[in-house]
Parts: sequence; C-alpha cells; structure tokens
Amino acid sequence: MHLYGALDPTIDPPLYPPSTVPFTPLVSRSSSESGADLVLEHGKTDDRMACGTRQVRNTCKKTHENPFPTVLEDSHLRGINQQRPILVTKGRTMASFSAAALPGSPLLDPTALRIPTAARNTERRKYRSSDLKIDKPGPDEWARIHPDQAFRWESIWAYEKEKKFYLLPPALYDQLEESVQRVFAECDFYLAAILNAEPIIWMIKHSDTDWFRTRRSAIEAAMTGWVQMQSNQRLKQYDFKRSLAQYPDPDWSEFTTPADAQKLFTALFSNRLITTADHDVLERIRGRK
Repeated sequence: MHLYGALDPTIDPPLYPPSTVPFTPLVSRSSSESGADLVLEHGKTDDRMACGTRQVRNTCKKTHENPFPTVLEDSHLRGINQQRPILVTKGRTMASFSAAALPGSPLLDPTALRIPTAARNTERRKYRSSDLKIDKPGPDEWARIHPDQAFRWESIWAYEKEKKFYLLPPALYDQLEESVQRVFAECDFYLAAILNAEPIIWMIKHSDTDWFRTRRSAIEAAMTGWVQMQSNQRLKQYDFKRSLAQYPDPDWSEFTTPADAQKLFTALFSNRLITTADHDVLERIRGRK
C-alpha cells in the first residue's frame, strides 16, 4: 500500500472495469511545491487512468515524484488526445504585478518622500502647545523635566476622561458632594522633554502607594538629568535609572519665561476648566446628562 493509499494494479484489481468508465478531468486542490492550485484536463479515457486520482498517485510512486508537480512529466500520457495536461495556477509573479499597474500611471519615487537629514531630530520639530500629550514617558524613552519651576504645575484637582483632563478650582471642589469629589484626584503636571521625540506633559496622581512615591522619585531625578522609568508589577512600584551616556540638554528655546509657561498652560486646559457646579462634566458624573 502506498503512503497515499493508492492501489498497486499488479496486486489489487481495479475497482471497476476501466473500459466502461468515462474519464473525467482530474481536479486536485493538493498544494504543489510552488503552492499553486493545479487543474489537469484530458480528453479521452485511458486504461491506466481509469482508477482516477489513485492511479495517478500510484504511477508517481514508481517514479518517486510528487503526485502533482509544478511541471508534470507526462510521457505515459502523450497518447491521450496527443496533448499535454494543462497547468492552471493562481499564483502571481513579479511580472504579473508589474503588468497589473494602471495604464499610464506614473512610477513613484521613494527618494522624494525621504525626510531631510536636518529635519530628523524630532526634538527640534515645530509643534503646537495644545498638541502636547499628557502622559508618562514610555518604558524605552528617556525624559528630562524643565528646570524652571514655572513649568511645573503641582497639587491641582483633575479628572481624567478618555485621555482628557478637566481641572477644578479648590473652592468649587469643596462645594461638591462627596460622590463627585471621589472622581477627582490631586495631580502634578510637568513639562518634560523626550529624547528624540516631542515633549510631553508628565502627569502624576497623588496616592498613598509605592506607585506614587517611586514615580515621584523618578520625576525628581529627571529634574537634573535624563531618566528612564519602567513599571515593576512584581513589587508594585516604578523603577528608574539615569542614563550612562552624556545626552545633550533639551532645547527649551520655546519655553523660557513665566509668560511662556502661562501660555502653555492656557493652551492645554483653557477648554477643560470647570468653573460652575452645574458644568456638563459634573452633571454627567451625577447621572443627570
């Protein structure tokens, strides 16, 4: 018995008389070496092919070949309708991809899309203050806090919703019911440079946890040098380290004066300052809107 289960005609008789069964095209979805689907078509009956696909496999057994090769050696089939089997493939070659291009479409030049060398330093790329993300540095990034105290906004009541922060004056916070106060947290915001990336507003929420204390330590270290911070789930805290390389200081030319700090803060939170007790954000927290 062959590996594929084919019968040996010298030992096992055919399942039915070959001459009485009309031959039909053999259609195989068995994958060839090239991975293409094959369709073999013939025109007449042949005694050696009467057992269908099993007989073809049995023939291949004697020649030690793939039952459905990419190019079929069909010397035993040359008497059938005096034609070779037809090979139909679904595979595509590089030539077919080139021919598939739209007629008359211009070829694209990838060199025309390459960023000039002078513009690759994303730390110096122009950006709008309102586009700065409020987040923490990634685990593979190096951060540095702005040295000026004017760019550090600490102990502010804030509520985060879908990566947006809504600020609340302390006087209004004291007037709110306890269920609404619970969704606000005391937060600190710091302008931070990210090595070879755009700056961010590094935010930290106050809490009585090691997460807060170790993150606070990382921020203090980033005030005097480049720092990388990563979360440690096993110890429930943040680990941080200083860079061994001597990275250059960030370019703070756009953020130098207290007036620049006030403009930056306004651009970030001007539309997210809650000033009334019936503000839409507070009403949604209460379930009234």
